[in-house]
Amino acid sequence: MTKRVTAKLHGPEIRILYTRQVPEAWPRPPARLTRNDLPSSVATATSVFVCGSSGFSDAATDSLLSVGVPAEDIRIERFGPTR
Repeated sequence: MTKRVTAKLHGPEIRILYTRQVPEAWPRPPARLTRNDLPSSVATATSVFVCGSSGFSDAATDSLLSVGVPAEDIRIERFGPTR
């Protein structure tokens, strides 16, 4: 029973994208997040979490909305310089 239940559970999918410099042998060159960087499963996700600068958060939110993620399923945490 336990094996059947845990087989159906899925953990979060985490993707790391770099915009400026990448570690040696990183498979993706540095670039801004695009719609093509989103996994196809994101449109059916229960929640999507975005953490980054205001510019990144806005771009990520636009990309998520464009692939069908409802606005109420997007959670955003922004950070930036102190004024």
